[in-house]
Amino acid sequence: MSEQPIWLKEFVARACGCLCAIEELPPIGCHVALEHETWEVSLFVSPTEIIGGPHDGERLACLFAVDLIELLQVFDVIESAGWQPLQQNEQDELRNHISVEGFVNGKRVWLRILGEMPDRYAPGQYLNVFDQNFLDTWNQ
Repeated sequence: MSEQPIWLKEFVARACGCLCAIEELPPIGCHVALEHETWEVSLFVSPTEIIGGPHDGERLACLFAVDLIELLQVFDVIESAGWQPLQQNEQDELRNHISVEGFVNGKRVWLRILGEMPDRYAPGQYLNVFDQNFLDTWNQ
């Protein structure tokens, strides 16, 4: 896909700012696609995968909240907003998520904030228990 427009990068940054960490927030993943003149944006917080020790390979989800009032304000016009609390079927990789559709800068945008990272992505953060340090792989 070609370079994202500046307005879209600014929109994504503002949407990410609506995620409120209950713990320290690991990297935030973003998948963007232009489908039939609609910018589809999916945001998800990386789990932290443990390296070493008795819990090697386990993934810890990050606790976070979404400021819905602030999130709605990143749109110029809102056409719909909703919440899907459960995975609809085995093919539904978005699982539980918040969805907002509307317009930003005159362009149609469908934003989804996922409760969990889709399985197809590698974690953006690792915790090495032996060195007691974090490695953020998405920010490199």
